[in-house]
Amino acid sequence: MPFLPARILAELGVWMPSEALGQMTDRISGRAVFAVIVLLVLFGMGAALAPAAWKAAESVGVGEAPAALRAKLPEQFPCKYWFVDLNGGACRVAGRRLCNDRMLCADGSLDAMCAADGPSVDRFVESTAGLADSIRQLGMPFLYVQAPCKRPLEGGLTPAGWPSFNINDEALRAVSELKGRGVRTLDLVRTLAGRRKDAATNFYHTDHHWRGRAAFKAAKLVSRELADVLGDDSLRSPPQLKVENWERRVEKGAFLGSHGRRTGRFFAGTDDFEYFVPKFKTNIWRYMYGKLYAYGEFEKSVLDMRFLSRELHERNAYGVYGTDRNEVIYVNKRPRSQAKLLFVKDSYANPVVDFLSTVCREVVKVDPRRCESREELLRIVEKHRPDAVVMLVHPVAMRNEKFVFAEKVAKTL
Repeated sequence: MPFLPARILAELGVWMPSEALGQMTDRISGRAVFAVIVLLVLFGMGAALAPAAWKAAESVGVGEAPAALRAKLPEQFPCKYWFVDLNGGACRVAGRRLCNDRMLCADGSLDAMCAADGPSVDRFVESTAGLADSIRQLGMPFLYVQAPCKRPLEGGLTPAGWPSFNINDEALRAVSELKGRGVRTLDLVRTLAGRRKDAATNFYHTDHHWRGRAAFKAAKLVSRELADVLGDDSLRSPPQLKVENWERRVEKGAFLGSHGRRTGRFFAGTDDFEYFVPKFKTNIWRYMYGKLYAYGEFEKSVLDMRFLSRELHERNAYGVYGTDRNEVIYVNKRPRSQAKLLFVKDSYANPVVDFLSTVCREVVKVDPRRCESREELLRIVEKHRPDAVVMLVHPVAMRNEKFVFAEKVAKTL
């Protein structure tokens, strides 16, 4: 088969002696052709970005235009998802284990690198213990629930020779120290991320979040713990939290998680997205911003199916379980338990709250990242007066300043 330039000349009807054509073909290497293609692509990108560059120069001046353009580049970058996919595919073909700061684990899943020298968990422990004391002073019980990250305690996912630090170890230390300070705790790390096979069973391949089935297990364990905290036997083993009473639905290849969106579809593939719908009757009213937002059956009032309709690279399928807005309230008109719960949470708690909303009279979600201060968080708790406050977070939250609540910590650190 003649080389690409010869084929193009032939298609254009340009006649050349076969000998000369062969010599020309030999002289043009594959690298040269690739270089020409790259130059054409760069030229096209420059032409596409020219309007944005001109607008930046007009608005901030020529000197500041490069910085302004860099800030806009993620939005204006032409065919950016195609380039992300191509880059990830090239990394995979080249046998690389790292792509755009995301690690390809031994089982083919993606995970973020986490340094052992991050912020100390001592500050988080101190602040959470202070929050628990403040909640108890308001006359409400407090339960701390530790969600796991996808790195199993037994190891085996980190490629040989790579740093093997596991933030789940820090999470277990936080649980132990909180328990020593008299805070009631529930450890889900050993249950859901103890063994290597738990990573594939309980967590998404291209995302850091847990699958619906893992959140379902977590909801059952939280409900059982709250049965003891509140002395409410209706929470111990409710039929609403038995998996056989739910329909599991799967959207094939519908999820490119937060890690996958950084590396593209061809570095580690995509995930099937699963969600659960009750087989039993439900009537739940969801309030947002103080107004009734949706009501009726679980699929309509609790789940947000709009998140599955977006383009793959912009589709946060996990948002089906709800986003991190503050003071989202679920009121159950057919409750099994009269308990009213308030969750201090990150995104890991969203599906857990969804499942518990089919059991409890009322569940409120509060995300500290939406609060300006510890005082604001406590005012929200006082306003709702729940029967119990549950704090459920991922281990990475321990390194997030927004999860440092205790006033004495804020003053001394």
